[in-house]
Amino acid sequence: MIKFKEPENKNYAATIVRIDSLHPLDNSDNLLGTPLLGMQAVVSKDTQIGTIGVIFVSETQLSDEYTARNSLYRHHEFNEDKNKTGFIEDNRRVKALKLRGNRSDALFMPLSSLAYTKVNLSELKVGDAFEELNGYEICKKYEVKHKTFSTHEKNKHKVFSRVDEKLFPRHYDTDQYYRVLDTFKPYTEIIVTQKLHGTLLRFSNIPVKRKLSLAERLVSKLGVKVQTEEFAHVYGSNRVIKDANNHNQNHFYGTIGLEHKNKTRISRIKWTVLKLLGQLD
Repeated sequence: MIKFKEPENKNYAATIVRIDSLHPLDNSDNLLGTPLLGMQAVVSKDTQIGTIGVIFVSETQLSDEYTARNSLYRHHEFNEDKNKTGFIEDNRRVKALKLRGNRSDALFMPLSSLAYTKVNLSELKVGDAFEELNGYEICKKYEVKHKTFSTHEKNKHKVFSRVDEKLFPRHYDTDQYYRVLDTFKPYTEIIVTQKLHGTLLRFSNIPVKRKLSLAERLVSKLGVKVQTEEFAHVYGSNRVIKDANNHNQNHFYGTIGLEHKNKTRISRIKWTVLKLLGQLD
């Protein structure tokens, strides 16, 4: 019996599916559409109802070996069969496409595309989801590559963060509805909503770190007790924290004028110098 490693992101895992319906597509005599996991895949007109295969939804990244073994690369030199060309770009990203005006937001592949992993294909069941199969990487969620910084650059760009994520946790990931249908018992009461556009929102009034002044840091080293935390309202989406009281963070929705910032900076320096000279109580 095949044992699967739990996918890191089930919503972008390869999933075994069965084609239960097919419909013709406009402007195409050689292709048919099929609804799978709430999306539409485009398949050959020779495809039969009842066919079992594997589906990859848009924004999934295929592994290099899977793409090459099945000659899916658009550049034939990367394919195992150099005489074949596919439609997958070098980054191996499955993208939503328009084929002769018809929506295609999932890639359906035959079970035979997994044969190179040496698994018994007859043991694969509808609903099985995986990112690895028999030790072979099959796919993962596509991630946009971000610029990497050297240690010096990281220190240069390091921004003071007041918020401890343990006190401001992210929203848990939600499985796609069509992937968990079999977990609902008959007559289970559920509430269905439709998200048209937007993002996750989280907000809280929690303890945050105070950015200590130079004077406070100095007296703290001398053993004087300094208040290091304060309560503040913090807002965020699923991944980004927006601390409205942290002026070192770029909020994009409006910034403090440079003149005001410079005046504030000068005032702080002046206060610190006077404090060190003992001219302030």
